[in-house]
Amino acid sequence: QQVSESVQKERCRQMPLINNISFSLPFKKTKTVAAIGGKRKITLLQLLQIAAALPVGYRLVNWSTDQYQEVNFHWRRLLRYRWLKRILRYRWLYLRKRLLLLPAETDVRKMMSQFDALLHVPRLSNGTSTVVSDALQCGKLVFLSNIPANVRVYPRQPGVVILDRDIEHYSHVLEAYDRDMWLKIKQGYANVYSRDDVMRQWRDAILDG
Repeated sequence: QQVSESVQKERCRQMPLINNISFSLPFKKTKTVAAIGGKRKITLLQLLQIAAALPVGYRLVNWSTDQYQEVNFHWRRLLRYRWLKRILRYRWLYLRKRLLLLPAETDVRKMMSQFDALLHVPRLSNGTSTVVSDALQCGKLVFLSNIPANVRVYPRQPGVVILDRDIEHYSHVLEAYDRDMWLKIKQGYANVYSRDDVMRQWRDAILDG
């Protein structure tokens, strides 16, 4: 409430575009899609559905404390019923190859090196996030929900895919990701978004307020 209206407008418009990281990663094909965040970002049911729809040989990783703890809790409860063990164990072993649930990772460099594409489909926000900028700076593909904020902020940006169909319809995009695409995404982001320009706009907005 103490921030001027002009600053608030600049923050809403520019926050997703700030270069948030200061490192560069080498290209590495991992055949992994990442979803970062808990239930406010993506539900466990969505994770299961997306993991099952990925191309053969690909997997989905979710870094989240609450999803990780919830699944472990329910898994221990289900295993109390002996008649379910055989069925659930078979299904679980299959899903473990396609879906990996991990606790929140604080090492951004390590996390960014472990996936080819970021899946960002928040349920309870306007969709903009610095994690998208971080991924693009590292040359990663980014799959975004088809909401006005994403369409407005990332028009025709290399590496950005606005989802208007299920993830299974974009298998060819994942499989085509290579060193050339990685470099194109990095250069495309650097050519459009400058940290110095964004900081200058913030400074001007604060002074105007």
